[in-house]
Amino acid sequence: MKSKRFLVPLLVLVMLGTVAAIQGLRRQAPPAPELFQSQVAAAENSLETISRLNLEVDLRGGKELEMRYSSNGAASTRIGRDGKTDAAALGEINSLLAALPPLAEGRPLAIIQGALEHLQVDEAEVDEFELSYRLTNGLARIIELEVNREED
Repeated sequence: MKSKRFLVPLLVLVMLGTVAAIQGLRRQAPPAPELFQSQVAAAENSLETISRLNLEVDLRGGKELEMRYSSNGAASTRIGRDGKTDAAALGEINSLLAALPPLAEGRPLAIIQGALEHLQVDEAEVDEFELSYRLTNGLARIIELEVNREED
């Protein structure tokens, strides 16, 4: 009889200990997930990954934006009539490349949107967008968008 009297409180204590241990495990932060190969970020765009880049954006009202880069060192940008060459142009082109999704992935709509956002151009103002590039691995692409507006 004496053993039955101690058995019930002992079972209650074991159950309370188990519940407390489970609650403690739930409150702990989950361990940081390991990166799998599919989760590793794609290579970022940079001047080192591009052998040639030409960007032309025609806006409503006749305004134009142009950026040109060649791995042989030639670089220029032009917004309207204001143009830059060499170091200033390289800086602008490099910052544009950093703002774009990886060019090797071939996501044309994301690339267009990223370029327009970086250049702070409202998409409603775009008449024509053309981006052609060649990566150092030989991949070459041309992305074109032409907006035809019907006016009453």
